[in-house]
Amino acid sequence: MKNTTVRLVVILGIFAIAGIVVVQTYWMLRAWDLKEKQLDQSIQIALQNTAQKLAARKKVTLPDNTVKQVSSDYYFVNINDEIDANWLEYYLRTEFMQLQIGLDFEYAIYDCNTDKMMYGNYIKAESNTEKIICAIVFGSDQGLVGKFNDLLKDFVLKSFDELNGIKNVWAIGERVKYLLSDIGYAPTNLFSVPNSVNAITPLVGEILLKSKEAYERGDIDEVYIFYN
Repeated sequence: MKNTTVRLVVILGIFAIAGIVVVQTYWMLRAWDLKEKQLDQSIQIALQNTAQKLAARKKVTLPDNTVKQVSSDYYFVNINDEIDANWLEYYLRTEFMQLQIGLDFEYAIYDCNTDKMMYGNYIKAESNTEKIICAIVFGSDQGLVGKFNDLLKDFVLKSFDELNGIKNVWAIGERVKYLLSDIGYAPTNLFSVPNSVNAITPLVGEILLKSKEAYERGDIDEVYIFYN
């Protein structure tokens, strides 16, 4: 084979390899770009859903363009109302888990009136895959109940140490609500203690209905009932 032919084969081979590398690089970049867009869309959906749930709880209307993407990893969400940090973190965790967004994230609550950052927290990705535990705590607001609520609070705290997952607490009674908040488990739902035998059935019905709705939304995986 002549030297000219050998050179030609080598040159063609180099061009062929270079072409394959260019094509593969192009499709890898396209796939990466598509993955980034899908992630951005999932995050915006999670934030929008969180904003809607917070607004529904406060019975307020969300402003236009509720979610704005400031940069590739920075988002601004305008609720146009006061935000409960416990509810915010709970909804963020559940939305990220449901949409399978396996990323660490940090959030902060900014008060436009005072122009100050009010609260913030860092959430690790592994915590987003945990099961969601709903703890329904029956307290008492009737008369002189002594240490009833305190003993119940201590039992809840001890039990939570043995349960792995995101804790979502529902309280029956104002007194036990404040005790649970003091130990870092502010209730996300509050029910009044029934003041008569006839009021028990409606209360149970309301709890069952809310539990069913929460389960269907994927907001809870397991339910534990605490009473004394």
